[in-house]
Amino acid sequence: MHFLVETQEQLDVLSNRDEDCYINLVTLNPLYHPALTSPCFIYYRRRDTKGFILPISHSETFNLKLDDIISFLSKHKNIYVYDKKFHKYFLPSSLNLIDIGFIRGSIDNSIFDFSVCSTNVHDNFSDQHSALDILSTIIPISKHYEKQEKTFNNVSSYLWMDKVDFYNDEFTDAFYQIEKAGLGIILHDMHKNVELSNVKHSVNGGTIYTRYNLYNTTSRPSNAFNGVNFAALTHEAKKAFIPQNDIFVEFDYSAYHPRIIAKLVGHKFKGNPYDEIPKELMFQNLYGGIRKEHLDKPFFAKVNKYITKLWEEYNEKQYITLATRRQVHNIDNPTPNKLFNYIIQSWETYNNTLTIAKLHAYLAHKATKLALYTYDAFLFDVSKTDGVKCVKDIKNILENNEYMVRAKRGTDYAFTK
Repeated sequence: MHFLVETQEQLDVLSNRDEDCYINLVTLNPLYHPALTSPCFIYYRRRDTKGFILPISHSETFNLKLDDIISFLSKHKNIYVYDKKFHKYFLPSSLNLIDIGFIRGSIDNSIFDFSVCSTNVHDNFSDQHSALDILSTIIPISKHYEKQEKTFNNVSSYLWMDKVDFYNDEFTDAFYQIEKAGLGIILHDMHKNVELSNVKHSVNGGTIYTRYNLYNTTSRPSNAFNGVNFAALTHEAKKAFIPQNDIFVEFDYSAYHPRIIAKLVGHKFKGNPYDEIPKELMFQNLYGGIRKEHLDKPFFAKVNKYITKLWEEYNEKQYITLATRRQVHNIDNPTPNKLFNYIIQSWETYNNTLTIAKLHAYLAHKATKLALYTYDAFLFDVSKTDGVKCVKDIKNILENNEYMVRAKRGTDYAFTK
């Protein structure tokens, strides 16, 4: 078939050093978490060529070795992908992957409608054989090519552009490192409270894998996969999650948003923000709009001034600027407080991403790992071999002389033991 590259000789002919390319790696079952599957093929295309399929494990083709494909790709200057975090499971960091989901500073998944790229064959096989670990190998290679061509056409206008460094590099790597760690689980207990779409898609023995969606307007990641929303687990559901090491330790920030907002508006709390303004009153005004009767409080007055200026700038420019200077246009049903919440979430995510990077660097050669992140909370799977000092160091990294954290510990995620 003219679109297949099945031998090293054909791959050598295709080689073109320093040229940019677009690739999309397809696994043996795309419904599985990437930690639990392996590559089926890679779709490859340059600006000056048509698309090709480089098969790795398909029943209709001769297959290339992944290492040989990686060697071939290493000759390219920039390699454009959608979902760099996914591709990092299979490709080395030495390749310069550029995530087109972050091109032009846009991290809104809605710009790509991948549902229109599928074929009836893919949809039918996925419905009938969703648990089959070699699903992709029984779909005709010609139908794979058809889908990949549609996908390329869908994303082609976002190719060949400069990357947004923070999102492409630090942001992507931070959540890839958390994902691949996995969470310990007692599957029998989980079934009592959470219904997985298919156990095989995200569970391997005593480990369940999370999957963060990074393409959200405010940049705040969501974390739902295989029927489980890890950011909205009930107390009972959390009992099924257990350490793979010795103990869970969770740190969560105290008065995190008020402290972030104080930095934005130039306010200095003397101590705990809730000592200056009661927590309930703080939440009512920050998330429901500053009430006139509370403008006598200096913090609220500064926040109100900030929100008013933000609203005026949006109406003038038709965009707002989030953390990392990313601009957000075309906001649905904008209101002053909606824009303000976007700003808060973006700074929360930016701060936390930098902190997560420091945590990964510190824990790189330790058994303890960061297993789950949820907005202002960080769940660590702690090994006693790392000692008490490790936990103290983690706390210091999180606080960074600016914020305060509270800690919980236990042998399940509900901290009932």
